[in-house]
Amino acid sequence: MTGMRLDHSRSFLTLQLPGIGLLLFLFLFGWLALANPIYSWDVVAYTGSVLDWSLRDAALVHEQTYALLRETVPEAAYGSLVASEYSAAMADNADLFYSQLSQYQIKPLYVALLTGLGLLGLDPVQAGFAVSLGSALLLCLLCYAWLRHYVSGWVALSVVIALAFGARIFDLSRIVLPDTLSAVMIFAAALLLVERPRHAIPALVLLVASILVRTNNILFVAPLLMLMSWTAWRSRYGMARTPAFPALMVEGLPWWPPLLALLAAVLSWLSISAIHDHDWWRLFHHTFVASIHDLDAFNEPFSLATWLDVVRARLGQLFIGGFVVYSVLLPFLLLAVCGGLRTRRLDDARSRSLAVMVAIALLNVPLYLLLFPLVDTWDRFFLPFYCLITVFTVRASAR
Repeated sequence: MTGMRLDHSRSFLTLQLPGIGLLLFLFLFGWLALANPIYSWDVVAYTGSVLDWSLRDAALVHEQTYALLRETVPEAAYGSLVASEYSAAMADNADLFYSQLSQYQIKPLYVALLTGLGLLGLDPVQAGFAVSLGSALLLCLLCYAWLRHYVSGWVALSVVIALAFGARIFDLSRIVLPDTLSAVMIFAAALLLVERPRHAIPALVLLVASILVRTNNILFVAPLLMLMSWTAWRSRYGMARTPAFPALMVEGLPWWPPLLALLAAVLSWLSISAIHDHDWWRLFHHTFVASIHDLDAFNEPFSLATWLDVVRARLGQLFIGGFVVYSVLLPFLLLAVCGGLRTRRLDDARSRSLAVMVAIALLNVPLYLLLFPLVDTWDRFFLPFYCLITVFTVRASAR
């Protein structure tokens, strides 16, 4: 009887207490996030984007946006939202403000979700914080669930706590941005593809839908779907695997669902860009060269010299600037290398699939450097990749 009680006690300590610890951590995480919100200018733009769904009038959208913010945002925070030359111009001129909204409406699923939460009584600001925090908590929960496949509950909990703060999940949970929602969609899709191949179709839906939350997800989603379709097609017709095309197998999945998902993702990206007149060079110029007060009037032609100057300066920031202070990319790159070295000895389909996903994620780093080198804040773009790298390394180390 004593032995049975000891076994039961060990079972409780190893199986139940880590789960309870996770719940306590998520409660503390949520409480701290709600107590310490971050107000950036994005909250103004997304509020205007939500109101524009029903109003469709520049003057009304402008008036109601700033009226709502004055009522809901703390006075000091509101002052910071209208303090700079750019933000003051937006607060003073309805037409200039309205011209900015297309940059934010290219995330239609995110804006639609904020609008839908209005039916529950949340204003756009509350809805934005709710989505960011809820997605962050779900991301932590999914990370824990995936890690539990390979390590004990205590180890999984420790890794999740370190990831929550080390990968900036906590920071992004406190700000009105689509980043945590985008990250949890990509991460959940990867989890399903690797660990629950029978649920590959929902994973494909999540990948396509992520384009509607953040259009630049196409840089990860398109190569992933192309490789999935190609691997399944080669398997279907008995073609030998070649080193140039590593396996990304989802057992039982035909070649055409990922191909259809790829077409849907590309069409979604093209449609959003066309509807909202999304112009990469305009956004690049606005972010890195000079703020554009009237986006509708922008007609600056692409300048190779200007682009090279920006990329060169940002590349220099990686090595001689504050990159190590502002970004946590370097530690995760080292983790990916460590995981890759250990995974070379593994030959199961899941290890290979996860390794390919990490490789595609790493390919996004130079792509972002060339297309949108926002070095000091680009951790928010790489959040799902940091989570994938963590699972990849833990899995490789635990085998």
